[in-house]
Amino acid sequence: MQTVYLLLAFLCLIYLVYLLQPDLKKKKINSGRKGSKSTTEGLYMRMRNMAFSVTPEKLKINIPGDDVSVYGVIVDWSYSNVIASVVAFTTGDASIYLSSDQIFIGGYAHEEIKKAAKDLVVGAQYCLGLTQKTLSLSLPDKECTKFYFLTNKGIYSHQEPTISITQGESDWTVIFNITQNLIAQYRLIDQAKRKGLEKS
Repeated sequence: MQTVYLLLAFLCLIYLVYLLQPDLKKKKINSGRKGSKSTTEGLYMRMRNMAFSVTPEKLKINIPGDDVSVYGVIVDWSYSNVIASVVAFTTGDASIYLSSDQIFIGGYAHEEIKKAAKDLVVGAQYCLGLTQKTLSLSLPDKECTKFYFLTNKGIYSHQEPTISITQGESDWTVIFNITQNLIAQYRLIDQAKRKGLEKS
């Protein structure tokens, strides 16, 4: 059953990348990622950097100073020649940024996405002990998934080969599945919008 779920997750990403990819001119820059010399400079990187700059104050939430508490998650998933960055905050705000410069925002207006975003932050709190504090915000290596946790004590991260996650051999499989659920919810909403446009 887990294998089927993960297969559907990959199909969701393929849908987002190839069916919704806009015809945009792309400027290539060095990403610092092993196995890849370039990535898209532009909207994707700007939105991703903005996500890292979000603070509890900007979200208007109060976090006690004693414990390390996760309030935001950024999951960078390298797949083929595309990187999907899934962003979620404890408020239920969620977005998806593709390195092809395709951006999905506005999920807060949908209860399914809000729930998936909050679930992802809760899952991140459980996985916090598997991460290390970092100052680097680098993109993942090729065919890897990189997890970033925004906390009241700084940013924590961990990188894992995606194949070990999808084969169920990793402690990160559960939180990866939650990430894919968020992507799936965006896909369903997009499909519903497209059907509505076709009828009109």
